[in-house]
Amino acid sequence: MITLRKHVFLCYSLQVVWFVLVVAEEWTVTIPNQISGLMSPGTSIPSCLWRVTLEVTDTAPRPQLSVSEEQREGGNITVSCAVLHTCPSFPPSLSFGDQRGVVQGYHTEEIQGRWRVLSTISFVARAEDHEKVVACNVTHPGGQTAAGEVVLDVSYAPRSVSVSGGSTVVQVGTNLSLSCVSDANPPASSYLWYLLRDGLVMPLNHSTETAAVTDLHPDENAFHCIAINPLGRSKHSSSFVVTAEYKPSILANSSCSYHTGQVICRCQARARPRAKVLWMVDGGPLFPGSDPTTSPQNHTVMDIWTAEGTYENVSVTCLANNTYGHDKLLLSVFVKAPPTNVSISQLPARPLEGEKVTLSCLGHGHLPFNSYRWYRVFGEQSVLLKEDSGSLSLYVTRDVGQFRCSALNEMGECSSDTIHVNVEYAPAILPFSFCSVNDVEVRCECVVDSHPVAKIIWTPWSIQDNQTHNITDLLNWRILRSIFIGQKVDDMGDVLCNSTNEHGSAFLKLPFIAGETSAQRSLFYGGVGGALLLVLSFATFLFWRFYSTKRRDCHVALEEVELKGALQVIHNDPTDCPVLRASPSSQSLRMHSFMGGGLFCAIVGNILLVVSTATDYWMQYRLSGSFAHQGLWRYCMSGKCYMQTDSIAYWNATRAFMILSAMSCFVGIIAGILSFAHFSAFERFNRSFAAGIMFFVSTLFVLLAMAIYTGVTVNFLGKRFGDWRFSWSYILGWVALLMTFFAGIFYMCAYRMHECRRVVGPR
Repeated sequence: MITLRKHVFLCYSLQVVWFVLVVAEEWTVTIPNQISGLMSPGTSIPSCLWRVTLEVTDTAPRPQLSVSEEQREGGNITVSCAVLHTCPSFPPSLSFGDQRGVVQGYHTEEIQGRWRVLSTISFVARAEDHEKVVACNVTHPGGQTAAGEVVLDVSYAPRSVSVSGGSTVVQVGTNLSLSCVSDANPPASSYLWYLLRDGLVMPLNHSTETAAVTDLHPDENAFHCIAINPLGRSKHSSSFVVTAEYKPSILANSSCSYHTGQVICRCQARARPRAKVLWMVDGGPLFPGSDPTTSPQNHTVMDIWTAEGTYENVSVTCLANNTYGHDKLLLSVFVKAPPTNVSISQLPARPLEGEKVTLSCLGHGHLPFNSYRWYRVFGEQSVLLKEDSGSLSLYVTRDVGQFRCSALNEMGECSSDTIHVNVEYAPAILPFSFCSVNDVEVRCECVVDSHPVAKIIWTPWSIQDNQTHNITDLLNWRILRSIFIGQKVDDMGDVLCNSTNEHGSAFLKLPFIAGETSAQRSLFYGGVGGALLLVLSFATFLFWRFYSTKRRDCHVALEEVELKGALQVIHNDPTDCPVLRASPSSQSLRMHSFMGGGLFCAIVGNILLVVSTATDYWMQYRLSGSFAHQGLWRYCMSGKCYMQTDSIAYWNATRAFMILSAMSCFVGIIAGILSFAHFSAFERFNRSFAAGIMFFVSTLFVLLAMAIYTGVTVNFLGKRFGDWRFSWSYILGWVALLMTFFAGIFYMCAYRMHECRRVVGPR
């Protein structure tokens, strides 16, 4: 029964489909009460009547299309195409034409006997896909087709940015309107503008799509823009180059010169487009030049006009023109010459000590000076300074020194005279001032350093009307030496030296001291010479003593006797050499201990010699109400130090002996270090002995230096001042003497121990 019903239903279904396909109209199907032809005998079905109403069209329905809501460059876009049908055995087919992407299909059953075919295509969105049409084609089994489409709306950041602005060649001063064109979705909302000029990128004060430019620079101006929307910003646009042309401008280096009877005029003009150069001589007609040369890099043209003969006073006019205008310049003729009359000017002319001074190198010449050289002069020597401009700035002191300069041009070089920088300062009474008295007269000297030269007023003891005195002033550059000579009186007080100039004053009270007699001077120099002779004799004796008796002190008598055909060595008395009583290791340790102690003393002594010689605290005294101090090279007062400019014999001798002492000590240190080696380069020259001798020589030199300085200071300098004393630099010199002396002793002991070991060693 079930099979029969299925066949009947299938038959009528086929009839319905046929009518749908053939006759497109509303129709009715009647199912009879009895279907005998299709039923077996004895089978019956209930009598029934079905009425089916169909709406039939002659075209297939359009598919339904949809697309992703977010369509952004770089993201995925999915387009869906769906269609309904009623025959699941023969569903329609869907296709997206030539659209790239990944296609997927779905077939699902809907309600009321309907089926749904769904096809999707997915792809990565590109900016080129914006406003692109995606079509979906449907083909039914009966051959009927239908199509649908959707338009993409892809969002992307600005791209393909360019600048447009009409003409690319304009005149300087022309207003220019530029536009920034870009491709973007959504459209660009803001912009950045840039100008590339002379290699520098400068931002412009514009943020809209159009920019108005009014200050075009001559020659090339390259404009760039950047477009911005909510999705990002574009890259720099390509350059939009605007060439701004201008009228000629004659450059300042245009000139005329006269050399060896020929006038040469050069006219150089800058213009765009290129300028044409014309000449006019002494008001005559204009005429073109001979062979102008052009420099495309800076858009300049140079023309040269030459003429033979004497034209020192010729008037030459250069004129340059192009389409935008012209420019002209009257050129003067100068004779080419090397620098002459070179001199140095000082500003300010009268600076005080510590102020800043500018020295200028001046002179005449053509062509103009192109370089300078500055020298600082020390006697016969000149030191080239780094400054190469026409001026030299420095802070001056009273001993700033001398300077000269040289000016150069292409014709030659000329030097100025050497000048002393003018520096003004208050008077300072130098420590060489003194008073001495003998049996007949009183002699006082007041030495003053000042600029301008100070006026010296003497306030001596009470002078009677019948007393005579003589005052002599000797000026050596800025050093004024005033000598006061008067008769000796019984009641003499102190002598006061007052020095004054416009910047200040100074005074010094000079106490009377007894003058030296010829006998005292002979005794002093004889004592110094005797001490020197005694030291030399002692050094000679030490050298002879150590070198002639080195073997005798550690002599070991050797006797050779023949005993049973063998040679035996018999020591008469091994205890005669003290070194032999100790073991070899103990002897070596003791010898190296002496050498190490001597080397330490020598190094300390050498450092003390250098410090003592270089520092300025050999003597301290009270001068003009304040403490001053001096060394071998400088004297210091009121917080400032000055070089010892006078050449005094005892100072020179002290300096020389201190330097020789330091050098001898240094050589001894080198020999002492080398003495630690096991072997000597010369068999009869021992390094420890040489080191000891050099240390004794250093001691001799420092002794001479200290003796000379002490004797002269106590008998000469110290008596000028009521409050004076030796200072720490002087004390370091005596300490250095002890250090070098002990260093020599230690190395001589090490030398003797070494000799004892060498004599008694195996043969």
